[in-house]
Amino acid sequence: MFHRLLVKCADYPELYIDWRSNDAKLNAVKNQLDIGIRIGIQAEDLMIVRKICDTTDKIVASPAYLACHGTPQSLDELTGRFPASSLIDANTNRPWGWPLNAEMHVFPKNIRFITDDPANELAAALAGCVAAYIPEHLCRTHLQNGKLVELFPEIPRRPWQLYIYCPQRTVTSRRVLKVFDWLTEVLLEMYDKEAT
Repeated sequence: MFHRLLVKCADYPELYIDWRSNDAKLNAVKNQLDIGIRIGIQAEDLMIVRKICDTTDKIVASPAYLACHGTPQSLDELTGRFPASSLIDANTNRPWGWPLNAEMHVFPKNIRFITDDPANELAAALAGCVAAYIPEHLCRTHLQNGKLVELFPEIPRRPWQLYIYCPQRTVTSRRVLKVFDWLTEVLLEMYDKEAT
């Protein structure tokens, strides 16, 4: 994504991009944010928002992991004893667990890997170290090529929205609006092909 945005910016040397990854919920004014990308249930108030697509998460493991640990017969068995991962909540410094849906939020008991980056969690699952709860748009290709296997697809999943936003201001610079448009295009090219 970042590379595609830089290609669009290449002919505008007066632009500079300050790109930071952060899972914490930041105050746009206090933290001087011009543009943000987030996955969530809904966007915050007082934001200009463009929805990119709907997405869900999937419980996944590699074939090597299943060969080593066996295939869990239930979600309780998986979360009770199998090595697992979790993203960490940057606001509390505690594991998020797996928020499957409105009624079911489970916390694996044998967490072996914690990270604040879903790409790192995906890498740990691909390496066969853990079962993980991964955003569908990140693991789709690996599920299609057999490097990952989805577990318990019958359990309903909470839908999330991937969206881009910028704070509503009295005046928003044309540069920010242009980058907002370019980033929207890049995200739509990457993620909206299979959006519902």
